This record gives sequence, structure tokens and C-alpha cells, in this order.
Amino acid sequence: MVTEKLFVNADLGAGSTSPGVPVELGRLGAQGYFGLDVDCDDVVTLVYKASSDSNTPGDVDDNVLATHVGGGKICYAPAVGPYAKIWIYAVAPADAPVTGLTATLNIW
Repeated sequence: MVTEKLFVNADLGAGSTSPGVPVELGRLGAQGYFGLDVDCDDVVTLVYKASSDSNTPGDVDDNVLATHVGGGKICYAPAVGPYAKIWIYAVAPADAPVTGLTATLNIW
């Protein structure tokens, strides 16, 4: 298993999106099983963009990894396609900021 820290105590303004956090799945030799730990008291959505062969992120159909409803730590089991590299973004709701977001992606 490989662990990738995505966000550590991150804050987002209402309606904003974080910079993308790159995860090089091809380099990790992952089999495609993912566990996403999200710890935040606020509502936040984690989405991704991907690339099969370059360093330019592209849009992905159904790109939501998790919609965290807040209230502390929850572990999600997202599905991610067979990409060489993904970029993960945190998106705050239009009407509320996000504070103290911590997220870790575990890859098997």
C-alpha cells in the first residue's frame, strides 16, 4: 500500500477550488484499489482530472471521488480509471468555506 497526503489542515473560501494535487499512479504500480480518508467538519467535494500519458490534466466523466458531508473523519472507496496520473482537487460549496481539511489517499 502507498499513502499519498493530499491536504493537511487546508482552508478554502466559499465556492473556491484548491490547486490540483498530482498523484502519479503509473509510477506507484498501483492495482487500482483506493481508500480515501477525509477529515473535516465542513462539507467538501473531492474531484479529479486525469491523464493517460502526459502532464496535462484532462476532464473525466463522473470525476467525483467523494462528497464529504462533514462531521469529522470518514473513509471512502472511490473508483478511479486506469490513468497514469491524476490531479485531485477540493471544492468548497458555493455558500460556505471549508476549514481544516485533511485528506489522505491510500492506494493498493
